[in-house]
Amino acid sequence: MTSDDEYHLGHKKEVLLLPQFKDMNTRAENFKADIFNKLFGEEWKEVYDAFRLCAVYRQFRSGQFLFRKGDPAPKVHLILDGVARVHTRSQSSGSLIIRFLKEGDMAGIMEAFNEMPHQYNAMVHSKELSLCSLDRASFLDLLRDFPVFGMQVMKQVDRDASFIEMRLADIRSQRVVDRIEGMMRAMSEKFGLDDAGQIDLDITPSNIAQMIGATRTTVYRSLKQLEEEGVLEIKNHRIRPMRPMAI
Repeated sequence: MTSDDEYHLGHKKEVLLLPQFKDMNTRAENFKADIFNKLFGEEWKEVYDAFRLCAVYRQFRSGQFLFRKGDPAPKVHLILDGVARVHTRSQSSGSLIIRFLKEGDMAGIMEAFNEMPHQYNAMVHSKELSLCSLDRASFLDLLRDFPVFGMQVMKQVDRDASFIEMRLADIRSQRVVDRIEGMMRAMSEKFGLDDAGQIDLDITPSNIAQMIGATRTTVYRSLKQLEEEGVLEIKNHRIRPMRPMAI
């Protein structure tokens, strides 16, 4: 399957082209309860029904691009399952991760509002990712018809702006070990901890370097220092905070 595979949520005929999603009713029930209910509360069913009429469902695999910087931005994407990383290029440090997207997050909002190309790249970070996409006209219709949808869009824009502002301040002013601890707090807040007490996100030292604007060598050295100080433990690409974190 490629990133071009897509079908409308309510289009049963095309479901047959995707055998792993042949039981679309079950799939729909899963994300209706887990995503739409969480985002839209008592009005989730009405918003979901509106999505069914206009949204396109798509699945991607690890390493595939959702979109690239400079691509035209005709759609707003709602992540249903999986994780993507949004990144760009920095003259000083190469690839720089701007933020991660997980289920319930939206991408392409500002591009849709301003009718401009994508400003960043977005790549699948998890093994698989699924999303539903709205064209600009449908996105604006939902904003008009459902205030609760507009509220979630505003919250997303505010979160994104605050997170980027905080990260830029950290990169300018803090030591690498402090940036790593700040990254741990941010990722703990966004993804939570798994049953083993690890941040529920697979992440490599290279990813960390791209998040905090440091070299891999410096990050390796700083991670070793933090492990020796008992601040964190790294196992199987997961970070376990060893001290209570103020989230």
